[in-house]
Amino acid sequence: MCDARLIEIMARGVAHRVCGNADAATGEKREPLWTFYVRDARAALDALRAEGMEIVPREPTEAMMEAGEGAFFTTYTGTATATPDDVYRLMLAAAKEPAP
Repeated sequence: MCDARLIEIMARGVAHRVCGNADAATGEKREPLWTFYVRDARAALDALRAEGMEIVPREPTEAMMEAGEGAFFTTYTGTATATPDDVYRLMLAAAKEPAP
């Protein structure tokens, strides 16, 4: 999932907790309330990453499965030496790619 989507989800969650309606229009430009929490959401995501964490889907996506399977089968056939760490990192990288 791309950063923009994660940040929007997090900002919407905070706005919903604050006022119960993340899409409520506010301010001079009548922007949705959640847009006022984007900086806070970005800061929270940056703090997680500074600690070595990522947010990924609970269930692996098709892209994640393909990345992991590709590394596994390459190792299984003996044409490369992918470790479990390699497979994990490939799957994490695939999770961060935007959906087609």
